Amino acid sequence: MMTWRLPQTTLADKLLALAGKKRAIHIPEGVYKALGPYVTVRARKESFWRALFRPEGKVPPRGWFYPDIGENQGHGTKRKGRHL
Repeated sequence: MMTWRLPQTTLADKLLALAGKKRAIHIPEGVYKALGPYVTVRARKESFWRALFRPEGKVPPRGWFYPDIGENQGHGTKRKGRHL
């Protein structure tokens, strides 16, 4: 059982929300195979500036997803469950 630690909401995230933008996160791939099932993985946030200047409605790059959405938009891969 791999544990994902999602980043906490910061002031930058709140400012992006006021501008109507979302900040994507990335969970590294291959960690389960490399380190085994009993590992804690910390997700990485997208750059504030990249999120700010991305056009609205654009899908995040492959491997990135919005934490409030249950599916990886447009790539056909469902997000795996997480344990906190």
